[in-house]
Amino acid sequence: MKKHLRKFLHHYLGWFGAVVLVAMYLLNSFDMISAESLLYQFANLFGAVCLVFYSLILKAHANVFVNVVWSIGAIVAICLILCK
Repeated sequence: MKKHLRKFLHHYLGWFGAVVLVAMYLLNSFDMISAESLLYQFANLFGAVCLVFYSLILKAHANVFVNVVWSIGAIVAICLILCK
């Protein structure tokens, strides 16, 4: 039962990360949230980190790379926002 629950949680972690990233992208595309807001950048960081863990579990190394780069971009953006 534990293995089944763990697999279930892993899949939902991946889906949750994907939904967060797509939602932030759409909100930004329709000018409903600014890319310069901390909420936007922290949501991007959170979504990307969820997808990194999910991709590691699946051994999907290309996806790990993309989401690590996405996470680094969000961290840099957060630092730039906070340093203003």
